[in-house]
Amino acid sequence: MLGGKNKHVQAGFTIVELLIVVIVIAILAAITIVAYNGIRDRASDSAAKTELSQAGTKLAANKVLNGGVYAQDWTAAQSAGVTFSSDTTVNYYSNGSSYCLQTQKNAKNYFISSDDTTPRTGSCTNDGIVSWMPMNGSANDSVATSSSVSVTGASLTVGQNGLSNGAYLFNSSSLITSSMQYPTSASQPFSVSVWSKGTASSSTAWGYVARQGASTDVGNSVWLIGIQPGQQFTFSVNGQWSSGGAGVTASASSWSHLVLTYDGSTVKGYVDGALKVSANVGAITNAVPGGGIGLGAIQASRPFIGSLDDLRIFSKVLTDSEVANLYANGAS
Repeated sequence: MLGGKNKHVQAGFTIVELLIVVIVIAILAAITIVAYNGIRDRASDSAAKTELSQAGTKLAANKVLNGGVYAQDWTAAQSAGVTFSSDTTVNYYSNGSSYCLQTQKNAKNYFISSDDTTPRTGSCTNDGIVSWMPMNGSANDSVATSSSVSVTGASLTVGQNGLSNGAYLFNSSSLITSSMQYPTSASQPFSVSVWSKGTASSSTAWGYVARQGASTDVGNSVWLIGIQPGQQFTFSVNGQWSSGGAGVTASASSWSHLVLTYDGSTVKGYVDGALKVSANVGAITNAVPGGGIGLGAIQASRPFIGSLDDLRIFSKVLTDSEVANLYANGAS
């Protein structure tokens, strides 16, 4: 009788099984990486905001010790005890009466300002600012502090950012005027930013949001952000209103961010961060500066009915990204 041997064959993984194992391992690794990145990003976000909050406290304390004046440059801010971790990029803007402090950590921007010390994501857009009326509790200019500001018939109301007493409400006779003038010569580039929630008094009337000029007429303005017949926003330089129509309807129930820029020949108009007007209007030939800044019923027949917030004027042409940042950040 022939003896037989039992043979035992051990089967290995099939190619399909190996692929499944590899895929499972890859999925688990991806989940681990995503979870780690989320934890890291939250930690970085918290650290960035904590450092900014501490910086705001130190800047405020230093202002008290410095006769009511904020540190006017980064060196002075550092001397006041403001510090950040080595992986943080810092930009500090100040004119003594106000400041904006911006940091970047892990490719993400954060900022605080003298008007709002709560750290937020976003960027400072105050580089080149020459006039700023935040309208938080008053119409005073926080940059051009020597400007004389007068409020007639306008009352404080809720601002674009939800802040109580953070904007001004205008009726058919309300206006705010300021002795601030910019530009002061025909060759100066400039930009104007303002938040608006309102309309002209009727669909056939003009409404002045903000303007500068020698007289109250549209054609004599140096610059004008307004609402033309049909309730359409318009952006005008040198009184050339016919080329400034934005094709966007003003609203009495929602806020719109309006920006006008002028580089010496071209006027641009932005609504809610989007470019709506670009027109070559040439050099300014109307009287410059030609008078101060006015908001609302500068001309009795052309009032603005609604709320205005956070007027800023810059001595430069804001870029598309700077306009977008202003819109994204909202009113101060």
